[in-house]
Order: sequence, then C-alpha cells, then structure tokens
Amino acid sequence: MTSAHSEYLKAQTLLDHYYQPHKLENSIPLFQKNIEQEPKFAPAWAGLGRAYWRLYQDTRDSKYVPLAKDACARAEELGESLAAAHVTLGMIDTDAGRNDLATQELEQARNLDATNPEVFAAMADLFRKQGRHSEIEPALQKAIDLDPKDWRWVNQLGLYYMYNSVPARLADAVQQFQKAIALTPDNGRAYNNLGVAYKNQERFADAKASFEKAIQLEPDPSYLSNLGSTLQLEGDYAKAADTFRRALELNPNNYVAAGNLASALVWTPGGQAAARAAYLRAIELAEAFRKDRPKDALLLARLGSFYASIGEPAKSLPLVRQAVALDPASSQVLYKAGEAYELLHHRDDALRFLGQALHAGYSIEYVRREPELAALRADPRFSALASEK
Repeated sequence: MTSAHSEYLKAQTLLDHYYQPHKLENSIPLFQKNIEQEPKFAPAWAGLGRAYWRLYQDTRDSKYVPLAKDACARAEELGESLAAAHVTLGMIDTDAGRNDLATQELEQARNLDATNPEVFAAMADLFRKQGRHSEIEPALQKAIDLDPKDWRWVNQLGLYYMYNSVPARLADAVQQFQKAIALTPDNGRAYNNLGVAYKNQERFADAKASFEKAIQLEPDPSYLSNLGSTLQLEGDYAKAADTFRRALELNPNNYVAAGNLASALVWTPGGQAAARAAYLRAIELAEAFRKDRPKDALLLARLGSFYASIGEPAKSLPLVRQAVALDPASSQVLYKAGEAYELLHHRDDALRFLGQALHAGYSIEYVRREPELAALRADPRFSALASEK
C-alpha cells in the first residue's frame, strides 16, 4: 500500500465516523494531502466532496456547497465509475430542490453499483422531497438489508417514522434510534434523535436524559436547543433560556436556537425587552439561511412565526402560506402556521391550521403547554379539536 493510499484510508475512516466530535473536520486535510500526493486518485476527490457536503449539512455554511460539487465533479472527470460521487451530487441537488438532476445522479449511481446502500438512502430522501411517500420506507429498508450494521440507515428510518409518516409512528422511531445507539454507543446524534422521539411522546424525563447523554458525548448546539425546548415545555422558561444561550455560544448563527431563546424570554420575568431583540436576531439569521434554501418549508414557517411574534403580518403571512404550499403534510409547518395566525389575531385560520397539524401528528400536549396559545385554548372550538385526539 502506498503512503497516499494509507492517508486515504485514514481520511475515509474519519469520514465514516463523522458522528464523533471533530472526526469530520479532521478528515478534510487528510483527503487534501492524499490529493496532493496523487492528484488523479478519484476516490480521494469523492471522499473530499462528501466531507465538504457533510460539513455543510452540519453548519449550513453555504461556502462548502461549491467545494463539495467541485470535488465530486473532479472525481467524475478522472474517468472512474464512482457511485459515491454521484450520490453526493444527488444529495446536493435534492437539498436544493433540483429533483430532476438529483434523479439523474442517483439513477447513474445505482447503475454503477446496485448494492450500495447509500444510493437507496439518498433516493429515500429524494422521494420525500417529491412527495412519493409510499416509496420512502421500502428504499430505506433496502439500504438496511444491504448493510444492517450501519447505524445511518436505521437512524434515517427512525427520522422517517417521526417526521414524515402520517400519522407519526413514534414507538417505531424510538425502536430505530435505539438500534442506532446499539450499533454506535458513542453516537450523540442517535441519542439526540431518541430524545426528540421521547419528547414527541411526552416522555420528558426520558427526553432530557437522552439529550444530556448526547451533550456529554458532544456539546452540539442542536442538542442543547432540544434540551431547552423540553425544559420550556415543562414551564422552566428561565432554565430553558440559559440552555438556548449555551447553544448560541457554540453556534452564533443558529437561527432555531435564537428563536427559541426569544420565545423563552417572553415568558421569563423581566425578559420581554430582551425577547424582541432575540427575535430580531433570529429573523436576521433565518433570512440569511433563506438565501441558500428558498424552498425550505420549515425554515419559512419558522421565519413567518418570528415575524408574527414581533407583529409584522405583511412579512409573516406570505411566508407561512408559502411554507404550507411547499409541504402541506408537515405537522411542524402546519403548527407554525397556526401559531403565526394566532399571534396575528386571525383565530379562524389559527384553528384551521392547528387542526390540520394535530391531524398530521402534532402533539396535542405541546399545544396545551404553549403559553402563547392560552387564549386560543379557551375558545370552545379548540375543545372540539382537542376532543378528536
């Protein structure tokens, strides 16, 4: 084995363990060193492209997207038939909403290697974007069958059960995340996802324990944000605000944590003035993300809710309407639309969207615990909605 190939294997091992702290970032210089030694070694270019893409997924820093595309394009130019490069390009196109191009890349990857589980996992995500819901689970099961020891596929199936199955299959999601943890006990991402599933089941003590384990393994801002959300659901707004601040210290560009901090401050004694400033910061951050993801329905719904929270209906309502048009089956999008309409004193529309959110699987307990919906809950029409759950 040449030293260049040795460097490549080290880099690929780090990339394969991207769920562990700093492994992903550390893989990039090794891929680059390998490429310097062997500029025509296509697998290293493909690996570099995947590493850049995963870094973009973690940070949402748009500078990594062209780097990922260029590295994968270079791998293809070298003439080797690498399914991995096509899969990464398919993922990039799927994320950007270029579904036709994504289909071409992923079909080419499948033609090159019909036994590659990454192909089917990426196709499942494309099917989700295309609204081909009946095809998602079979594609993920195919990936699991091809490589049952890889935590990624059971984790992705758990995410499907939690977010895209209608109604949500939370018990099945918990089971898949537990399988992912059994395969990778040092995996903070799997513990975090398990915590979200527990939270959605209203098992808040279990959720907090899972988030705290995830944070112990890796102090990631999204894990802290999820812990803060659980504390907020329990009514501990001051502690929730402190947790969201910790998340923002780790990633000052995290618009979700900024919005959550604002929401917690609204209900923290003496926090109302700071809440408006936090909402303005959340809006600034979300608008920056929107430039790269103009059709991200949940982003648009959250942004619309932020604008509603500061009383700007002209900016809020077009965003939530667009979000619902883009993803009318998402319980989270529908909930945020209902929340925005209630904040802007459009009770009829708020009840309509909240009813749709509950029908799509949104937790009635979350609605009952949200202080901003107290007046809506007193409406007899809400009682009728709640009785249907």
